[in-house]
Amino acid sequence: MANSLCIISLNVWGLHSQDKQLKLFNWLMINHKADVALLQETHSTPNDEKQWSREWQGDIYFSHG
Repeated sequence: MANSLCIISLNVWGLHSQDKQLKLFNWLMINHKADVALLQETHSTPNDEKQWSREWQGDIYFSHG
């Protein structure tokens, strides 16, 4: 059996709404079981890192601005 890796890349047009952020994270983890998710245009700030790290069930890396 071959191993597979699921990589998803999305332009999310901002994730400041907690509702939108939670829906996206659930969609990625439950529906797509993404191993790697590349999210563009999150409009994140260093203040978002702690909250998003709690919500995402894995490693998370940020590049602000």
